[in-house]
Amino acid sequence: LQALAARAVELGDRAPSQLYYRIVEDRDAEAFATLKEALAPLTDPGSARAAYGACAMFHGSAIQGSVVNWLARQSFKATQPAQQLAATEALVYFWQEAEDELLRILNSHSIRSCRELALAPLLPSLVAKGDRTSCRLVIENGSTRGWKKTALLGALTRFTDREAETTMASVLRDEATTRDLKVVLLDAFATRES
Repeated sequence: LQALAARAVELGDRAPSQLYYRIVEDRDAEAFATLKEALAPLTDPGSARAAYGACAMFHGSAIQGSVVNWLARQSFKATQPAQQLAATEALVYFWQEAEDELLRILNSHSIRSCRELALAPLLPSLVAKGDRTSCRLVIENGSTRGWKKTALLGALTRFTDREAETTMASVLRDEATTRDLKVVLLDAFATRES
């Protein structure tokens, strides 16, 4: 394992993602410790995403809890923004076991892309709650780009609580709200009325 880690560190962002998956084949504590060492030098977003993706191999393993805790810390504490984003994306693989950690990212991460990633698996439970706070989290962290815009619109149409509607109307009236978000909010209101 140490030879694989040394090779990954030597290649850095040029290391093939298969190298990280070879490191974690045994899915044990030693493999995880070695993987963390191999991930340290990554700075390129694409390389970090591919490498951190190897953490998904620990899903259902005896050390899954340790992996989730480490990814949650990395999403905030990694020195490289690319690693923070990659750690958040890897944490999403564990979404059922990491709901609290994803909520923490959603509520307080400084990088919007991390919050957007954390929102995706939490969307059904936030919509099910249907309250003002959940609605605000969806509005503030949802994306108005591509397929995510459709997911945002779908979620907002299901917020029927009066306080949630008030929150949506307030955001719609706010001059600081982007044009794209205003269009989504208007579409949500129009869809619900039809």
